[in-house]
Amino acid sequence: MSVVGARLSDLESASGVKLIRRTTRVLTVTQEGSSFYRRTKQILRGIQSAATEVTAKRHTLVGPLRVSALAQDADSQSLLVAD
Repeated sequence: MSVVGARLSDLESASGVKLIRRTTRVLTVTQEGSSFYRRTKQILRGIQSAATEVTAKRHTLVGPLRVSALAQDADSQSLLVAD
């Protein structure tokens, strides 16, 4: 049995539900298997969204930014002072 097959069997045993109907030639997803897939897909999207949100916040600058220049180094058109 493949690793995927073994994991699927473990999942079916733990849940007490057949997720895939197996024959020697065909694998068919059961109604419970289809429901399980849709629900876990939603959960994974939520996890991916949370990870993206956390990562985006990590790259966001926070706090005051002070930029200054000596008057002799800047002309009146290019002087930038932010506080």
